[in-house]
Amino acid sequence: MGYVQLPVCSKGATEPSTEEARYSKPTDHPGEFYDESGNMNKTKFYDFFLKHIKTKPAKWDDPGDWLGRIHVDTELLPPALQDRPLDYFASDSPELPMAQRCLEHFITLTARGRSKDEQRRQYCNEQNLPGSRALIWLFRDYNSADLSINFGFLKALVHCMVAEGAESHIWSWLKIPHIPTVLMPQEGRDRIAWRGPMLRFLVESQAYWAEGADGINAALRSFEYTWSFDVPFLKAWQEEQSPLAITKELAGVWILKQLMFKGANTTADVQLYDRFIWRISSWTQVFSGRLNRADLHRKHPSRPTALPALEFMRHYQQIDPRPGYVHELFQSWGGFAFLINSAKMLEQQGYEQEARWMLDIGLLEMPNYFKPKARNEEKTRGSFFGYKAGNPGERRPVPSGNNRQFIQSAALSDTTGPRIR
Repeated sequence: MGYVQLPVCSKGATEPSTEEARYSKPTDHPGEFYDESGNMNKTKFYDFFLKHIKTKPAKWDDPGDWLGRIHVDTELLPPALQDRPLDYFASDSPELPMAQRCLEHFITLTARGRSKDEQRRQYCNEQNLPGSRALIWLFRDYNSADLSINFGFLKALVHCMVAEGAESHIWSWLKIPHIPTVLMPQEGRDRIAWRGPMLRFLVESQAYWAEGADGINAALRSFEYTWSFDVPFLKAWQEEQSPLAITKELAGVWILKQLMFKGANTTADVQLYDRFIWRISSWTQVFSGRLNRADLHRKHPSRPTALPALEFMRHYQQIDPRPGYVHELFQSWGGFAFLINSAKMLEQQGYEQEARWMLDIGLLEMPNYFKPKARNEEKTRGSFFGYKAGNPGERRPVPSGNNRQFIQSAALSDTTGPRIR
């Protein structure tokens, strides 16, 4: 397998030659890369991918989008609870699914015809306080609460508590070194599996209820704060046994997607943003951590740069034999967008040769993405987006390994998943 030689970094774009300037006109269609003989004009190729093509980001939920998808079957609620769902928490019934329905019913009732500020006043009304009442109810029989299979209850509970301004009670709860008795028969991390989703729900709720830039910064502060009392990541054998351990992947991925795709990077506090980048290696695998770190540097609120992306590609493109996760990157639309976006920023910041090198890597490693003719041929053969269609109804292969935390995050946040158009 051949490699493309990386040119020496030379800040400052060189003046284009007459031949280059002649072909630097806007390219309306990628097919114009080719002459009548089918040979590619590299100047037109660079011009198209650096100046004219636009990548469309994956579609991810805004904070609180899940609220619009709540559906409570009121027929499952006793008549007395249909108008006063919070009365359930005065009972001794230990059913978490019913508690979830009551909280969700209160959420939907409160949202009708009210602004967010008006809703929050309802949550904070001393006659309501749904989160606090539900938490008191939960701790009456905490040892029988199987939180590992009732994430819906946790999500609604955390949403209500943040609305009340009761985050301090959530932190006090997470610092209790006690595992409910009902979870003790489970092994290792399964005993504390609910703590990671709880942190994930907390950062989203804070981002939803806060105003403006305070949202993402509240989420970043909470994510950073968990490291102050959690078990160190490298002591995995202790982490599996400690009741204080909190898995960070779900919350970390949610924050990452908000910073990368939802514009939250523009209002993020620079110090908190840098700490988030620094922490990435502690909750991700090495490859995905380096990839995400490069992406975050490109989206930095005060010092955006694509040089880490260049170094990332320079390192992994030269590895031989090539690991499977590098092959996966070069067979994905995410890898395509990474190369395009990085090359564009390099070119904009004066690294023209390096930008062209990134595109050369794409042409070498991902011809089906960078050659329109090859891409069209793949479509006609039934292979699209790196997956060859089989019989009708055949299931797509499920990503594994490095993508596992992204799948979990999507499931917990009810996202629509990546969008490719």
